[in-house]
Amino acid sequence: MQHYRRAIAINPRLAAAHNNLGSALGSQGRLAEAVRQFREALRVQPDYDEAHNNLGLALRMLGDRNQALRHFRAALAHRADWAAPMSEIAWIIATHTDPKLRDPAEAVRLAERAAELTSHQDPVVLDALAAAYAAAADWDRATAVAEAAVALASARSPALAEDVSKRLALYRRKQPYREAAGVRAETAR
Repeated sequence: MQHYRRAIAINPRLAAAHNNLGSALGSQGRLAEAVRQFREALRVQPDYDEAHNNLGLALRMLGDRNQALRHFRAALAHRADWAAPMSEIAWIIATHTDPKLRDPAEAVRLAERAAELTSHQDPVVLDALAAAYAAAADWDRATAVAEAAVALASARSPALAEDVSKRLALYRRKQPYREAAGVRAETAR
């Protein structure tokens, strides 16, 4: 972090240094500081897709899903076949508590494409796809995909496997998952 800070002191217009400093701060849980750095990167370079995605992640982790959604969409607009923001958008519009912001059809479309791009090997993406299927009331697919996500996550992240298992129980009861707080701890990438 000291090198990024030094680079910024020399040239405050280095968008990559602001973005990288924001990522380092975010990995330490210093999300408010990370948000400031991502916003500064975007002030310097408004079309910086990585900074839009990173700002979206930080905002979602802080509970501001609506602003996060705006930045995930901006990231995707700059890089059309990027699985990470696709999955995040799908998650938000499948699980949002506000029915006006839910769009199961778009969530399924985006999550299916993200799953294709990751060869169906990313449990976070599969979790989003399962949530999208559940939002669309496609319970068999939601259950099957959530089971695959649990199997993949079990080896990599027991906490993620446990979280997805809880959602899987909902899908088996034909209930969608709704995310009230906006924080999905397992997606801190």
